[in-house]
Amino acid sequence: MAEFNGSGRADGFPPAVEGWETFNDFTMSMKIDARYFRSDGGERFLQEVLASCKTREVGLPKGRILWRVRSGGVSLKVYIGDADMRGIIYKSRPHPRCGMKPLRINWRSEGRVNQRGISYLYLATNLNTALADVRPWIGLIVSVERFEVVGNLKVIDCSDLDDRMMMLFDSGNTSIREDGIWVGIDRAFAEPVGRDDDVAAYVPTQMLAEVFKVNGYDGLIDKSFLVVAHLSPV
Repeated sequence: MAEFNGSGRADGFPPAVEGWETFNDFTMSMKIDARYFRSDGGERFLQEVLASCKTREVGLPKGRILWRVRSGGVSLKVYIGDADMRGIIYKSRPHPRCGMKPLRINWRSEGRVNQRGISYLYLATNLNTALADVRPWIGLIVSVERFEVVGNLKVIDCSDLDDRMMMLFDSGNTSIREDGIWVGIDRAFAEPVGRDDDVAAYVPTQMLAEVFKVNGYDGLIDKSFLVVAHLSPV
């Protein structure tokens, strides 16, 4: 088992390709070598990412509107009729507000950002994106919640360079190593992972999200969603 040393394997290629290869080596190391213990190379790599975060900071202002959609709702029992003849019908209502927030301690599942047992709030910047995430069919009942940012947030933009990977292999490319690393990060957060895929596929992005969180960032943005790390009552 070769220990990840924090440097890429792309000798003779532009610096951005080396950065991209370094990120790929980091993700592979997290998946198959050591998940809960970071090598010296892994620590150096994460410190390199943190040092470049300033270029990816985005401010989310107070008052910004965000959206979340959940499939289903709750059924309420409604009595109809009069004293002589009464009946019962059930009417669908949206999930209550508390049901539109993640569980404080979520042992049920994990995702692109959240590890099992740790809750993050996935929000969309527009309603259509939030709706698309639940893949609704005609007639499906969904609950929609509108969130408002109550304080200025500082988040990391992980959506900017995903579509620029091919530029790394351009012989005239002048991008720096940092660009290649962030192309890898952006693609990792954008890559779809199915419900039946190995949860190890989430490990690198979960690690990065946790590093962002403990270093003072409030969340991150990927291709579709804003993910808020620090939960507070809504």
